[in-house]
Amino acid sequence: MADELLSSIIRLENEIQEQLKAEQQRADQWLSRVRTEELERFHSISRQLEEADENALQEARLRATDEANEIEHRETEHCRRLEILEDKELVEILKRHVTRVLPGRIDDHQDVQS
Repeated sequence: MADELLSSIIRLENEIQEQLKAEQQRADQWLSRVRTEELERFHSISRQLEEADENALQEARLRATDEANEIEHRETEHCRRLEILEDKELVEILKRHVTRVLPGRIDDHQDVQS
């Protein structure tokens, strides 16, 4: 009877060991599958972020180009208007600007002191 009991215990222990191995294999397979899925998800998100960054950069370039073109157009128009001004008008404009920068009064002639 003791031999039978010992054989049963050994058989049960072997079954438990086999079940543990099988469970460990299932856990390893599950973990491997989850790792693969998460790695694929990570790569997908990384690609999406890279695409979003590239799109944002392209949009910023387009906005900067548009803004630069607008500034160039405005300044070209401003220069064109300045080119058609006569000297007398330019002198008056310069006087207004100089009076903002320099203190005192601007005259058409220099005061000569003896």
